[in-house]
Amino acid sequence: MTKMIALWCQAWAWFRTMEKREAQRGSVTMENVIWALAVIAIAAVVVGAITAYVKAKSGALLGP
Repeated sequence: MTKMIALWCQAWAWFRTMEKREAQRGSVTMENVIWALAVIAIAAVVVGAITAYVKAKSGALLGP
């Protein structure tokens, strides 16, 4: 009987551990999505700044 209770406790502990892993499974994915969006936003700002700078300089070279 004691062995059966010990096995049940091990199974219950394993199940609880797996349950916690499943609950945290999406957190890494969401973190990666947030970082990817941040990198895309920064890249968009940099491209916009470079484009504006080049257009301003090319306008100055062509003259009024």
